[in-house]
Amino acid sequence: MILKYHIISTPFEALVPELVKLDFPVRGNLYAYKEAYDSLCRISPAWPREGNISVTKAKDETEIVRADNCIGESWKHCLAKEVIIEEGISEAKALAAILWELTFHGFDASSNERTRLNPCLQKAEDRRWRIEKTICNIISFTDNLSHGDLEYLFGTNAICDFEFFSRTADASSRVAYIKDNISKYFYRDLSYYSRAEVLLCSSEGYPLSRSEMNALKELFSQLLPSKSIRFSIGRKDLEEPEDIWVFMIVVT
Repeated sequence: MILKYHIISTPFEALVPELVKLDFPVRGNLYAYKEAYDSLCRISPAWPREGNISVTKAKDETEIVRADNCIGESWKHCLAKEVIIEEGISEAKALAAILWELTFHGFDASSNERTRLNPCLQKAEDRRWRIEKTICNIISFTDNLSHGDLEYLFGTNAICDFEFFSRTADASSRVAYIKDNISKYFYRDLSYYSRAEVLLCSSEGYPLSRSEMNALKELFSQLLPSKSIRFSIGRKDLEEPEDIWVFMIVVT
């Protein structure tokens, strides 16, 4: 069976117990793995494929499995590959290993620079450069903010960023998707942070309605109780035009 059929026949919930065993930070990024999994459900396989995806037990530790021939490759081509699972490995464990490898460079089908984690901007040697890049990224998508509005980020003690996408095939449920994903799979403790910037983005052809904006503002206000939050509205070219992209920065 090709990977696409494994994906659409297995709910993400079945993968969660196996995913969190792979590495400790996975639990803190389950919301992003859920987005990636739903992206795979939406993407059509592309042929011709090259080789199969084999899932085997590690020789040194029987509890660990490895998925080969899928890291760093196009998701649409991987979806067309036959999945060969070694005897004794459950489908859920195999798919968890495959998803882990597919997201090595990020949680988006077009990613090639991001890492598994949404990194905190802490290292002194590149902190200023990364904050500058973050500021330029934000102001490129919105007219609500200027560079000066965000220069306070350079003087913060800690700063961390998160991205949320609505990976749903039904545009009418895009806000509900983000809400559901956060409520089920976002486990980050944000109590340490005192201030937040939340950028709400949609594509040009599918702008956020007033009710959607209000629902998202309410959602993130609940996620960040007693925090000072500034919301901004922006436009972004998205993988699927109907999607929503939320970019959140928390600082202290």
